Amino acid sequence: MSKVCIITGATGGIGRALSLKFAEEGFSLLLCGRSKEKLRLLERELGWAKVEVCIYDALKRNEVEVVRKALNSFGKIDVLINGAGVGIYEGFEDMSEEDLRYVFEVNFFSPFRLTKEALRHMKNGGTIINISSITARLPVPFMGGYGASKSALSSIMESLRAELVERDINVLNVEAGRIKTEFTERTLGSLRHPPLGRREDPSLFAKAVYDAYLKRKRVLVWPFRYNLFVVLRALFPNLYDRKLYEAWKRENEL
Repeated sequence: MSKVCIITGATGGIGRALSLKFAEEGFSLLLCGRSKEKLRLLERELGWAKVEVCIYDALKRNEVEVVRKALNSFGKIDVLINGAGVGIYEGFEDMSEEDLRYVFEVNFFSPFRLTKEALRHMKNGGTIINISSITARLPVPFMGGYGASKSALSSIMESLRAELVERDINVLNVEAGRIKTEFTERTLGSLRHPPLGRREDPSLFAKAVYDAYLKRKRVLVWPFRYNLFVVLRALFPNLYDRKLYEAWKRENEL
């Protein structure tokens, strides 16, 4: 019997790549997103796999419906991928509380609620995969709201892993760097992200996530070179802050 995976944000660039990869590996999938049309297109693209779709909107809080759909369709849940997310490019003084609350609702509270509901039915050996961001550990100017939401998600999920040791359920936090998706085009805020480094192929990202899942890793930083930036910031924090600020200043004429 094939394993079952729930993927939120399934129609986005990262979510689509993860959906393709896990389908290729023989998983039965429940694909979740806000657009019924996009979900149906992806379902047809994966016509050779066992796929069901479910409308999922963080603001509607229909996590119970998502889990019930998975159980009714496949009878179990082996993997939950919290892939839905939204960014915000805005300075602290210009950021609205309304926008920040929305970012936290999508990036933190939505996976918090869905994970709680899925864990009620996940058996030993299951896995929770959270698509976080390198900004959770590597702060970036004008991305503080986004980084804060992902840092909160990573932190609470690290604690959850420790609470699940007796159930043998692993929690994998994926700290992703820049990937070729439409993420920037959908980001809140008034600023533009400077062209800092190349954006990576989402299919390579999906392969790295799947490999980390098989090895039951706790954390995946991808691309790996971002580990170097973490070290450089620790050694030269003032230089790091200055260089990044100047890059954002040039792009946005601050």
